[in-house]
Amino acid sequence: MTMTLVLMGNYAIKGPFWALCSESLPPATLATGIAAINTFAHLGTGAMSSVIGVLRDQTGSFPIALMPLCALTAIGSLLVFMIGKKNRRAAQIASVSN
Repeated sequence: MTMTLVLMGNYAIKGPFWALCSESLPPATLATGIAAINTFAHLGTGAMSSVIGVLRDQTGSFPIALMPLCALTAIGSLLVFMIGKKNRRAAQIASVSN
């Protein structure tokens, strides 16, 4: 049951994430930006798999080995809120200047 909820949360964020990317990047650089995001995501996935394995071997605990993923999720969430705040501020400035 827990795994089902985790996967639901994981897949539920994909649509809003790509919408945020499309909204935040200029149209001229959108394809390059999406390619860069995918590249960093794949590199991070490979690196984190190794980190989780090393931490699991050293601590003997899988939940402790997953703590870096929790930290990355928290950092990602904060970045999304910061980007949203920046976009709202830019939209307010644009509406005032028009």
